Amino acid sequence: MSARNGRVLLFVLVSFVLSVATPELYATDKTRLAPSRESIIHIVTQIQRADYEGDRPALKRLHDELTPIPEDNKLAARVLYWRGFALWRRAINGFNETPTPNDLDADLTQAVTDFKDSIARDPSFVEPKIGAGSSLGYLMFLSKKDPTRIQELFQQSSPLLKEAMAAAPDNPRLLWVLGPMRWSSPPERGGGQDKAFELYNKGLEAVRNQKRGVVDPLDPSWGEPELLMSLAWSNLNRTTPDLNAAEKDAQSALELVPYWHYVRDILMPQIRAAQAKAELPVAGSAYAQTQNQPNAKAAQDGPEAPSTQRKTSTPYSGDLSIFETPGRDERLQINRVMDMLGIEPGKNVADIGAGSGWFTVRAARRVTVSGTVYAVDINPEAIHSIDQRSKKERLRNIKTILSKPDDPEVPAVSVDAVLLLKTYHEVAHPVVLLRNLHASLKPGAKIGIIDRNGNGENHGVSKEVVVREAAQAGYELRDSQDFVKADGMDYFLIFTAKPE
Repeated sequence: MSARNGRVLLFVLVSFVLSVATPELYATDKTRLAPSRESIIHIVTQIQRADYEGDRPALKRLHDELTPIPEDNKLAARVLYWRGFALWRRAINGFNETPTPNDLDADLTQAVTDFKDSIARDPSFVEPKIGAGSSLGYLMFLSKKDPTRIQELFQQSSPLLKEAMAAAPDNPRLLWVLGPMRWSSPPERGGGQDKAFELYNKGLEAVRNQKRGVVDPLDPSWGEPELLMSLAWSNLNRTTPDLNAAEKDAQSALELVPYWHYVRDILMPQIRAAQAKAELPVAGSAYAQTQNQPNAKAAQDGPEAPSTQRKTSTPYSGDLSIFETPGRDERLQINRVMDMLGIEPGKNVADIGAGSGWFTVRAARRVTVSGTVYAVDINPEAIHSIDQRSKKERLRNIKTILSKPDDPEVPAVSVDAVLLLKTYHEVAHPVVLLRNLHASLKPGAKIGIIDRNGNGENHGVSKEVVVREAAQAGYELRDSQDFVKADGMDYFLIFTAKPE
């Protein structure tokens, strides 16, 4: 999955339509029994999870399972709403895929049909008007080269959203959909970024109050995670970004939905990348210029001084088989290392600087199918090699990540243990990388670093330097061992994040 410039989901596309409203009834299939209310609720729960997980095939399957349509109009309206919701969100998730799926138009068109049929069964039901208005907006975006169709779609969308605003102006899901309109509209038309924030915050207050009164699980109550996500995106992309607020809002969304693919795997990495960029010296700045001057050391002597400019080794890009030498398990005592890091069945592990996948496959066998190992590397050839290796060795619990040099891009709150095996000396900006790793850690996660003493550019780095840089990044040293090589040159350090 790709972020596709990081702004596809729910913002630019929706604002395209919002800044400018003879239903067809489903015939009841007389050959099938209508699903029970309990089974409908079960399917709806699955739809909402599949949406957050970005599972487009499941959304299509679950949409089709909500048949036949019940005869009771109120129940039918809810069933039809969730059918429309499944395809609406299936299309939204599709905009984050590369290449973009070619079925988005069909999904959105069917979603509009489902939503309109829901309205026909219960004209007082506001939720399908919101969903239809948004779906029509996405269709307008897909039709941006066809002015005639855009106008036709707008004539359908505008009345639906106006009706929803008149009937339920404080509906949090409506406020979430309307937020991008305020974001992109000029101040003279009542818009602006501040107005968008007002809508999102108003929606948050409303949805939190709404939860206390919800009694029917088929009546939509979603919105709090989505509004937090919108606030995170907005804080990241506002004229003057507030990256701390963006991170806080994204984390709050993940606390509610830890498995949300978009926030965990797309938005959070974008926030981390922006934070890392903000922390690095800008070319031409006074700090950057001093780094090439003989007397620059004095500027870095303080306890919080950045250590990202020290000497580092060139990342290895040669033959990966060099990491597969016989006897390496015994020399590094890798099973003892895994024991000390708490790597056991069911745990999730990140192998940063995975190379050939030597440690990756050993960790994958240790955690079993109930755990996951993220193989992280900046070298595309290494990632390809590990993908092939995991298939050959039938290790389906390995997920590869082609990362950035200063951001491992491991999913948020996902790992119990991390190992950098003979990698740390190659990291150009180690403090930034370790700070970016924070968001990926579960509470109590252990970070192991195995390296050899050296001067940074000779494929080794002093243990004291690692400890100092880890402290700057917000970690505490928990253990220090030298058993990983008999010559005493190698060390094994274990860190945990400092309590906040």
